[in-house]
Amino acid sequence: MTVDRFGLLPATVRANIEREQMVDNQLHKAKALAQALRDLDPNLELVFFGDRAEDIYGIVPGRWHVRRNNKDTGAPDSYMPIQGRKGEYREPDFGVIDDLRRADLWRKGAMDRFDPYGHAEQARSEKARRLEAEAQAEEVTSSARAAMRVAGDGGMTARKWGRGKTTKGVVGS
Repeated sequence: MTVDRFGLLPATVRANIEREQMVDNQLHKAKALAQALRDLDPNLELVFFGDRAEDIYGIVPGRWHVRRNNKDTGAPDSYMPIQGRKGEYREPDFGVIDDLRRADLWRKGAMDRFDPYGHAEQARSEKARRLEAEAQAEEVTSSARAAMRVAGDGGMTARKWGRGKTTKGVVGS
C-alpha cells in the first residue's frame, strides 16, 4: 500500500506512517503465530523484548522470542529467540513453527543427526556390506549352477549329450 502517492507528505510523516504500517503488519503476523504456538503446545507463547532487556536465560534484546512456561516442572521459563541465521532481526512468521519442530528432541529420529561417533552410519555401512556379500554369494551360486547345466567343454564337470553321460572330475581328464 502506497503511503504518499503524490509525494505531498513531509518525509518524517511518511516515515512515521510506514513504520506504523510495518508494526501493524508484524503484530498481525505475531497474533497468528501466537495462536499457532498455543495450538502446538499450550505452554508456548510469543513475546517481544525491547533493546533494554537483560541478556539472561537466552534472551536477545530487541528480538521476538518463543517462551515456554515451565511452571509445571518448577524450572525457569525457556526462551528461543526468533532471529536470522547470523543473528539478524527476523519477523515472527510460521517458519518458527518449522524451526521448533526441527529442534524438538523428543520426536522419533531427532537424535540421529547428533550421532557423534557415527553409530548410525556404521550400522548402515555394515548392512550394505552384508547385502553386498550376500549378492556376491548368490552370483557365485548362480554361475556355478549355470556352469553345471551347460554341456560341452565348459563347466565344473565335463558333460556329454544324453542321459548319465558325465565324467566326474576336472575338465579334460
